[in-house]
Parts: sequence; C-alpha cells; structure tokens
Amino acid sequence: MADKLAISGMLGKGGPGTGLRTKFMDFPSAVYSMHPYDKVTRNGKTIGISTWVGYSANEGRMLTLEQKGDKRARIVNQVRAKKEKMIGALLLGNNLVNISASALATNVLITLFGDAGVVYATIVMTAFILIFLILFAFPGPGLLAVFAVEQGALPEIRIRGTVYLDQNENGRREPSEPAVNAAVLSNQSEVVLSDEKGEYSLTGSAEQQIIFISVPDGHAPVGPFWRQLTSESDQVVDFPLKKRATVTEFEFIHASDTHIQEDSIKRTRKLREVVKTTKPAFVLITGDLVHDALRVKEEEARKYYDLFQRETKDWPTPLYTVPGNHEIFGIERHLSLVDPKHPLYGKKMYLHYFGPNYYSFTYGGIHFVGLDSVDYDDLWYYGHIDAKQLEWLKKDIAATPSDQPVVSFNHIPFATAAEFLSGFMDTGTAPTLITVNGKTTFRHVVSNAEEVLTELRKRPFPLALGGHMHLREALEYETDGNKTRFHQAAAVLGPRSIAGFKTPSGVTLYKVRNKVIDDGTFIPLN
Repeated sequence: MADKLAISGMLGKGGPGTGLRTKFMDFPSAVYSMHPYDKVTRNGKTIGISTWVGYSANEGRMLTLEQKGDKRARIVNQVRAKKEKMIGALLLGNNLVNISASALATNVLITLFGDAGVVYATIVMTAFILIFLILFAFPGPGLLAVFAVEQGALPEIRIRGTVYLDQNENGRREPSEPAVNAAVLSNQSEVVLSDEKGEYSLTGSAEQQIIFISVPDGHAPVGPFWRQLTSESDQVVDFPLKKRATVTEFEFIHASDTHIQEDSIKRTRKLREVVKTTKPAFVLITGDLVHDALRVKEEEARKYYDLFQRETKDWPTPLYTVPGNHEIFGIERHLSLVDPKHPLYGKKMYLHYFGPNYYSFTYGGIHFVGLDSVDYDDLWYYGHIDAKQLEWLKKDIAATPSDQPVVSFNHIPFATAAEFLSGFMDTGTAPTLITVNGKTTFRHVVSNAEEVLTELRKRPFPLALGGHMHLREALEYETDGNKTRFHQAAAVLGPRSIAGFKTPSGVTLYKVRNKVIDDGTFIPLN
C-alpha cells in the first residue's frame, strides 16, 4: 500500500494545523520531509514536525524496486545518478529567473517612480527572494536539501506478525495451525519474543532493512528465515515454521573463503560434493564468499555475487553465511571508483543478496551466533564488531537459557597465530596494523575482542569459529571456568604457503553429542 502523506502548517491559510493538505507521492518506500515546522501526517497518523524541505528515498530499496520494474523508482534513481547536473541546472535557472525578474522590476519601477525606482526595485526583489528562501529552504541547505539522501530523521516503523507451525507448508496460516510462542525475532537492533498466541511486535526506524527469526530448536523455517522490510509505517511480517526432530547428536561443516569466480567454481563444487557425501545437519561458511567486491565496479561485484547465489541454490543442506572483507562493496574507492552514495555501497550489497549480516539460530541444544566481524574506516577494512551489533548481541544472548552453549562464527577471527607466522607487513593492500580514530591496532583480528568475548562468555562458550587466514588453525588457552577454543577454517579456494609450510585447502566436520562438540575432523579438498 502506498503512503498517504499530508502536511499542514506555514503554507496553510489559517496557520499551523490548517490549510494545505498534499499527497507528496504515492510511494511505498520513501522517506519524506516537508516545509519547515509543518505537522507531518502519514496514513492519517502524525509522525512529527518537519524541519526542512525535501524528499529522500532509501537508495537500496529504490534499486530493488527498479529491478522489479517500478517506473517511478527508475525515475528516482535516474535523478539521483545525475543530481549534480540537476542541481547545476536548477541553480542556473534560479539565477536566470532572479536576474530577469530584477531587470523587469527595475524597468517597471523606474517608469513609475523615476530614479527612485532603482531603490524600490532593490527592496522589492530582496524581500521576494528572502520570503522564497524562508518558505522553501529555511532552515536546511536550500536546493541541495531536496537531493540530500538520508539526511532527515527517519520515521518510526512498527513491525508485527505471527510465528506459527505451517503444517501444510503453504506459507499461509490456516485456522487449525498452532502458534509458536517464545520465538526470538529481531530487526538487528531490538530483540523480542513471540507471545502465547505467536504474536510479536517491535518498532524501529526505516533505516533497518531486515527482520529475522532466530530459528528455535526443533524447528525449521518455511522459506527464508529473514525478510526485507519496506519503510511503510505499519508492516505485517509472519514467520511460518515446520517441526523437525529435536536431536542430541548431529554433525555440521565449517567452511570458509570460497572466493568464487569463474576460474574457481570447481572449488565450491568440491565443497558441495563433500556435503553430499557427509550429510551434515548444516554448513557454515565464514565469509569471503566472492572473489572480490572491495576494489571493483558494481557490474563485476554483482557478477561474483550472482555466481555464488547460483552455485549455492538448492544446496544439499541448510547453508548459513556471514560476510567477509571481500563482500564489502567498493570501499577501496581509489581502485573501485565507486561513489559512497551508491545504493549498494559497503555492506548494503551483502544485505541485498543474502539478508542479515549478523543473526542467530539454535540447533541440537546449541545456540549458533553469526557475527559480522569486518568493519571499515574510509578506504580500509579491519576486524571489529560495531556498537550496534554488540548491543544486539547482548540482547540475543540474554534471550537464551543461562546454561545453553553458544558457538560463534565470523570471518575475521577473535584470536589467531597466523599473523605471527606470516610476519609483520607495513605495506601492500592489507598491512598488519591500522589506525582508526587515533588508535592503532592489529587489523586482521577483532580489535574489540575483549568486550565481545565478555558477552559471549556469559554463557558456556566452547567454540569460536573464524576464517580469513586461509589455513586450518586450532587454539586453546588454559583458563579458569569454561574453556573456549578458537578454530579457523582453511580456504575452500585453495592451499596457502606460510612460514615454510604449505597448508592444504579443506573444511572441518564437527560432531556434537549431548551439547559437547569435538575438535573437528579436517577434510581436504584435493
């Protein structure tokens, strides 16, 4: 349903609260801001008081809508792509009108009042231009505000829905299908539980693009476990589940660094063959799924993303992924030449293709937490869990039983010795150190690992899985209390030579029995 947006205020005949009512645009995925100090209503509900003139559209959603054939979204994207030319044309036109109007006013007033007409014309035109600026630009940055993207306060949106057992797996709830209570849902910020009727509700801003269900033990999703959100103020998103046996013994595979491209498809296909043979409950791939999106243009990055999506379609088992540094689109702008305002810039391409970059699910009594451990500062990526994600993690862990084991999986690891074997590097595309906000830290481990591990260790935390290093690694420290092992997977892409060793390509198969995870069996991909 398209938004019905209205404003009332300064332009109304009776002052604030009366007068002009306008439907700005029938657009389901837009963010609006109006004339200064106007009351803004959306679908009949007051959403705030405007502070500047403008229209802002969520870039990622506009691109998605255009791909679905929406002509209006195509127009918005075309204007956005050429906004500098548009602004220049408008400013040129504005100057032309101002000069022409001033010349005309001067001519008329000189005819009427003689030489004094020059003074009157100056006063009249100055007043006219000031009034125009107050009505249509103040207090924002004038015409530039019309084209400023995501600068205004985003409206609050409400998401609600039902979690239920979809017994016939048709994606629609029948009257006889029971609710699922105490299911955990999140928009990657808030975390809520479904009630006894299976119903949930949470609020957020339009910048939050995804909602997901943390699939509970003994269940599987009917369709994807996540949904793409629009910016409509009230959205209904249901999550159908199906029952599966609750197990105490199972196996899963940890793989990493497929770096898929045409020349390396056979490596990902070898992984598929191993999965078909071993028949694990699920597969985790900890990032660097694609060859590279950091340093290339959109067309090439999409080619790799599309290829990974095609090769993993109809995967033999459930497949869970998290992003690596090579999934971050365009940030090395000196090489990619990608504008930071591109709608898929940074993490947005991953979200567009694969959904949430951090999430959780529970299987066989163990809570698995996928994290996005790759952050970036200007042109450079580094290991870091951002503040928003850390707050989500606290809430997600708090929603689990106090004795439930937790396993994390992410790309850049919390702990590794591989950096010391490979030696210190202060040059090249990925040096050892990085300085962010005046603080220098190691680049290829999670720089704020202490605060992240503190949250994870509020529960039994037997295993932290990582990738990035292109070698199979197992670290364990003698500690008081519950021990945590730090395991990195070898690269699916191929072997690595390091410090005189040649480490083979492969994956790790873990066996779980009564919530106890073994040390894993390495399976080479020869």
